Amino acid sequence: MHIKKPSNKTNFLILLIIIVLVANLPNMIYYMNHKLYIHIFLSYIINFCLLSLPLIILFKNIKIYFILLIPIFSTVPLAIISVLLAKSQITSNIILLIFESSVSDQLSYLEGWTWILICIYILYIFLLIRLILKISIKKITFKYGSILSIISLMILVFILFGLKYSYPQIPNVCGLYFPFNLIEEVKGVLQFRNLAENYNISTDKFVFNATKKDSQPNQEIYIFILGESARYDR
Repeated sequence: MHIKKPSNKTNFLILLIIIVLVANLPNMIYYMNHKLYIHIFLSYIINFCLLSLPLIILFKNIKIYFILLIPIFSTVPLAIISVLLAKSQITSNIILLIFESSVSDQLSYLEGWTWILICIYILYIFLLIRLILKISIKKITFKYGSILSIISLMILVFILFGLKYSYPQIPNVCGLYFPFNLIEEVKGVLQFRNLAENYNISTDKFVFNATKKDSQPNQEIYIFILGESARYDR
């Protein structure tokens, strides 16, 4: 009895599903801990759609597509560590905390797991690159790549408009979940560091424009209040 092998399209779709599942692990762990199961589903669908969009362009060279995903996958273990240790997704505050902490503080926070985690991370990157280079799927048809990209775009637009309508306070729905939230978080870090570097310039130009309203010959007491408006990042 001849058993028909799975087609190239089926193999690629299965591989894409697994890839998105791995990329979505930090979201799964984080929202499972908070019992927000709907976000596990939404994060997976949104990530699947976003990662499928480039297929309409890279359908001829799937190997390049997977190579371009290496930076995303390299941050997955770091995001998982952040969820497990800090009980939080990677945010601009956590990134700033890492950069502004001393090496000894970082090592003490990991409680002796530093070298073990570094070795696991290096092994993970090595295996990741090795697996990507060994992928046998070289290309898919333009029709199949276009169908995946267009359907993903339609689903993405539908979900984004629905979330935007339900949660108008969210500025960027695409940046709500890992790994694409890193774009917004890194942007926040750069803005914060830019404000910090230009602190002296900003404060030199700052004036209160206070004026004396009444002419009072007697001694007066002035109360100088510093609040949120006095922060350099406002």
